[in-house]
Amino acid sequence: MKKLALILLSIVSIAALSSCDKAEMGPVANTSDPGAPAINSPEDGQSYELNRDQAGDTVMTIQWSEPDYGFNSAPTYNVELGASSDFSNAQQIASTQKTSVGVTVGSLNQMLLTMALAGGKSHNVHLRVTASINTDSTKNVVSSPVTISVTPFQTSFPPIYMIGSALKGWSLDQAVITPSTEPNVYSTMAEFTNGEAFRFFKEADWSAENWNYPYFADNGGTIDPMLENANDGDLNFRFTGSTGWYRITVNFDTYNVEMEAVDEPVMYMTGSGTGAWDTPGSGESVKMTFVQPGVFEATTDFQDGAFRFFGQAGWAPDSYNYPYFANNGGTIDELLENANDGDSNFQFTGSAGSYYIKVNINDYVVEMEAAN
Repeated sequence: MKKLALILLSIVSIAALSSCDKAEMGPVANTSDPGAPAINSPEDGQSYELNRDQAGDTVMTIQWSEPDYGFNSAPTYNVELGASSDFSNAQQIASTQKTSVGVTVGSLNQMLLTMALAGGKSHNVHLRVTASINTDSTKNVVSSPVTISVTPFQTSFPPIYMIGSALKGWSLDQAVITPSTEPNVYSTMAEFTNGEAFRFFKEADWSAENWNYPYFADNGGTIDPMLENANDGDLNFRFTGSTGWYRITVNFDTYNVEMEAVDEPVMYMTGSGTGAWDTPGSGESVKMTFVQPGVFEATTDFQDGAFRFFGQAGWAPDSYNYPYFANNGGTIDELLENANDGDSNFQFTGSAGSYYIKVNINDYVVEMEAAN
């Protein structure tokens, strides 16, 4: 009997010790299946339209729940934005140990444009959160994606065009490029002819969207008094001012069209490479054709020798040599090199002959090709 009691006491003691050990061990690690973080905000299907005037504001705060690893942990969360649900070429929004992150209008807009999503159009994009901890035995866990709709704003704007007899004629290849100076505002300089007509086109194409006099007048816009309704078949603009050079500015937000007289924009080439070192605006200097602000073109004869560009008739104040373009990261045609003379002019290195040349002092580009 005494022996039986001793056996029972031993069994009870072992059970108690085992129970104690389990209590002291605490929670059991759950590294193989901790569960994925779940995105709580934004909700699936939410829509956002981004506004450039609010670029610094927070457009959304992404929030998610923590996975359960069975012990105190500090996961790193990688928050991604994808244009497709497989998240190929996804953009990283943040890497953080918090369970929420704010996203500004400007940063979200830049990510969308980087993914080649066009501004001004609504796009479905996807969010997901991946959690990881720094152990060899713990797998990364990924949330279910949330799909939202976002409309980014444009950061660059293609030009529009003016076509008509008031300018260079009713010909597509004579369309006057009118660059954007700010969102929905376009401006250029052009020579206008009294009594003739024109209108604006989205592209140099007869089938493109186009805008005549009533488009602006009927929307309450203010139209310069030098312009009137031509009352022709297309209700074009008719220019009533004196023939000459004008700056025209058209605003598609206010429907205003403004004009003011300006001096003709000019650019000359002079030097032994284009003929002779005559004063710009005289002799054998070459007057280039204005294309749009800062851009000029010409077709002329080149020969072994140096030259540079001048922004007026005369030697001063503005001239543009080889370093002006090269030192600003520009692109210079391979037919040209630095003459390394006193003025660091351009040296023409090609075969003598007729060439088309285009200079862009805004983007620091000089292009050349043999003329047909």
